[in-house]
This record gives sequence, C-alpha cells and structure tokens, in this order.
Amino acid sequence: MRGKVLVVVTVDIMAWLLLRPWLEGLREAGFELHIACATGKYYDQLAEAGFIMHPVRFRRTFNLSRHIVPFFELLRIMREGRFDLVNTHSPVAAAVGRFAAVFAGVPSIIYTAHGFYFHDRMPAFQRWPLTGLEWFFGRWTDGFMFVSDEDRKTAQRTGICGVDTAICTIYNGVDVETYSPNATAASEALRIKHQLPDRPVVGIVGRIVKEKGYREFLEMAVATTRAGIDATWLVVGDSLPSDRDQFGPELRNQVIKANLSDRFVFTGMTDQVPDYLRLMDIFVLPSYREGFPRSILEAMATGIPVVATNIRGCREAVEDGITGYIVAPRDAVSLRAAVEALLRDPAGRRKMGEQARLVASARYDFRKVRQEFVSFIVTLHEGRCDELLHPHKLGTSLKSGAAVYSVFILLAIVAVFYVLPAYTATQLATPHPAATLLLVLVGPAIGCTILRLFYTWRRVFIIYVSICAFNGLGVVSGFWTLRSLLGFSNAIPTAILVVVLASALFRSRNWRNLGRSRHLRPRISTPQREEERQ
Repeated sequence: MRGKVLVVVTVDIMAWLLLRPWLEGLREAGFELHIACATGKYYDQLAEAGFIMHPVRFRRTFNLSRHIVPFFELLRIMREGRFDLVNTHSPVAAAVGRFAAVFAGVPSIIYTAHGFYFHDRMPAFQRWPLTGLEWFFGRWTDGFMFVSDEDRKTAQRTGICGVDTAICTIYNGVDVETYSPNATAASEALRIKHQLPDRPVVGIVGRIVKEKGYREFLEMAVATTRAGIDATWLVVGDSLPSDRDQFGPELRNQVIKANLSDRFVFTGMTDQVPDYLRLMDIFVLPSYREGFPRSILEAMATGIPVVATNIRGCREAVEDGITGYIVAPRDAVSLRAAVEALLRDPAGRRKMGEQARLVASARYDFRKVRQEFVSFIVTLHEGRCDELLHPHKLGTSLKSGAAVYSVFILLAIVAVFYVLPAYTATQLATPHPAATLLLVLVGPAIGCTILRLFYTWRRVFIIYVSICAFNGLGVVSGFWTLRSLLGFSNAIPTAILVVVLASALFRSRNWRNLGRSRHLRPRISTPQREEERQ
C-alpha cells in the first residue's frame, strides 16, 4: 500500500458522478481510499464500489455554526485514520476539511478547486472577503489542482497559492465511449416514454437552481415558442435537498403558467444522462458561475453544439462559432438569438456537433485526465514537490493584493470572536455576565493568539493586557462606544486590535507562510530546500 488518502467532499453525488474515475485511478495506483461526505442516494453505492466511507454532516450554507459539528467529525476521522494525505473538493468541504487536517497534523493537504465561489462578475464587496478566505486557507495547502486554467491564473494573481505550493490544471474528463452520438435502444425507449414528437430538442442538464440560469432558459423557451419556432425543451435534473434556493417546483409552476407543459419534459434526477443527451439537438448551459462544467464536455462528446455563457470554464470549453456559441450571462435575449440561429440551421449545428466531438475526444478523454490526477497525487505524496511547480508559478514573492485580502480575514476573526459577543451584550437590557466576560477576555485572546506568529509571548501578553484593561474600563464606566451609531460596542479597542494585527502581518517577512509553523504540522522536504539548508 502506497498510503492512506482521505477524500473530503460535501455531497455523495459529486463523489459518485464526478470523482469516481479519479478515485478508482488512485486505488489502482496502490492507495487506500477513504471518502468523507454527507450521506445520500449514492453513499451506499460508493461503499459497494469498495471505498471506505465516513459520514459527515456537511451543510451547504454560509451559517458558520452549521460547520462546527462537521469540523469535529472530520477531526476525529483524521486523527483515528492517521492519513498520509487529504484531498478536498467543493467550497464547504475544502474549507472545513483543510482546517481539520491542519489540527489533525495530516502531512499533505491537496485542494482540488472545482471553481472558486467568487468570480469576475461578483461585486467587489462580496468578492474580496471570499478571495481573502481562499487566501487564508491557501496558507495551509500543499498542492492545488484546478479544473479551470482561469482559476489557476486567478489563484496566482491574488496570492492564494504560496510560492512553494505545487499547482497544476487538470480539466474535467468524460468517457467518450459512453457519451457517443450513436443512438441506442435505451435512448429510443426514452423517446417513446416521453412521447417526444419529431421536432428539435433543446436540452439542459444540471441541478435546478437559479445560478444555473434556468430563469433565462425558460424566458428563452417562451419567447422562441411565441415566435413560431417549433421545439421541445428537455430538462434533465432536479433540485437537491441540500440546494439553498429549491427552484425546481417554482420552475415547473412557471412552465404551467406559460402554457408550455406540452413542450417541456422534466426527467428528474437520473442515471441515464448519456441516453437523454442523444435525444438533444442543442445543449444549453446559461450558468452564472461554473468551475469547468462537465455537462458541457458530455454534450460535446455526444456530438451536440453547445450554447453557454461567457463565464469561467464555459468559455474555455466552448470555442465560439466552432463548437457552439458563447453568450452574455443573465441575458435571455442573446441566449434566444444563439439557440434560434442553430434551430434554423440544421446543417450548421450538425457541423458544430461533429467538431465538438473531435475536441472532446482529443482534449478531455477521462483516461488522460485520470492519469494526470493520479500522477500529481503520487508525485506530491513522494515528496517531489519541485517537479510539480507549474511553469507559470509566482516566483519569489506573492502579489501585494493578497495582503489586502488578509485584512478581511482579520476583520472576520475580530467580528466573530470579539464584536459579535459585544453586540450581543449591548442588546440586552442588563448585559449578561457571560457575554461581558467573553467581550473582555476571550475575544482579544483569539486575536492575540494570531499575533504569536509574529511577536514574542511577552509582547503579545502586553498587548492582550492593554486591550483587556481598555475593555474593563469601558464595562465599568458603562461607556459603549458608538453603540447608537454602529450597533457595535467598544469599537476603539476593536480598531486597536485590527491595526496591531494588520501591522504585524505587513511588517513580518514570514506573512506569506502564515499557518505554516513547524509546531502545527510537518512541511514536505524537497531537494531544492535541502540544498538551501546546506
């Protein structure tokens, strides 16, 4: 056995449908594979496939309190399992999983980024804090695998990847034999089952959530039908119980209100995606955010032209005017124009579909992708980090923008552990003693613990006592600074703590290695570092 690997993923459906070929490749390479995820429809199937399963109560939510239990569950699993490597997938599992791996002392942590939650069209006030979180967790990460090369460039530009972090781009793969354009008995049976008439089929595959662009898909279908163009609209997928917006029932109701029930087909969640794709003449994915959508690759392998939005991942996979069309996101008008152009040109869409099949076979065959994934894990596990440094690596210093993002992390820490209990105390008619104690003593202790990465214990203790004294004075005198204006209490010591933390961060030469202290977990040694030590 080469080693023990724990794969951390939020939901079991992702492990079964997307990651299984990669994980089977790792197992064939000699690794013992464990999977930690929430239990669902595919959990038992993964166990039957030979993977060692660990249930974790993950929740896809921004509510931090919901991630406390999964953190301790993962911590227990990692400490008991004594894993050699942890590989995290999806935003929630990646954050909680890496944090737990650090405290469990796992030697190697690899994050497979299936698309950062932030993107270029997100407002700055939302994008910067999310980027800051990725930067913070990047300090604990030994290797990054990106399914989108745009994400790899973004991670380097913002400093999410450290200077000695192994990075590579590994696109999602597809089984070009399973997703072939040739009609099968199963696909013809589905055509009969859904009573599909002899007219073009425009389809979409994916979870029914708003960010997948289903509202624009419906608007486009309504406008195209009213324009007198005959087509069937095929929706393959449904809302998952873990999805936040649960848009599936609303979409069905809107279809009924638009009098399009006879033209829409809803399949629900299904394992027959290849057969449904063979029924389609045009594939549409009007998403707002993606990593590198596998559904597009599956459609291309099936020989279907693709209409997708101009976002990360989609514009990498689809060659505009060659294998399909790229349109503006959240724009039903441009989406309709592209789809109608293909509906009116059967020869053109057939030519685009043939070209899409060729591209998918040449670039995205899952066998090639699986080998790249396994090679990356094996090489990092064996300690040959220098072989994994991407040719586009950062060099000797991180971008200054990363330092700006660190401030958001510091503010978040202060807000959660310091300002929040203070705010709670001020909302009570008589401040609760426990909330007051939390405000005076515990909050500053959290912030000062981070200062220990930069200063001696003596200096940290002096700062801590000074802030506690200021807090105590405020409590005794009953002076809650800016309570009526900001709703926060003791804003002055809060500001002092932020300034001191930020000052320490910017002044320290080791700020890029925040969280990489030797007392937390071992670093991977490389020949280059051994030469530098000598």
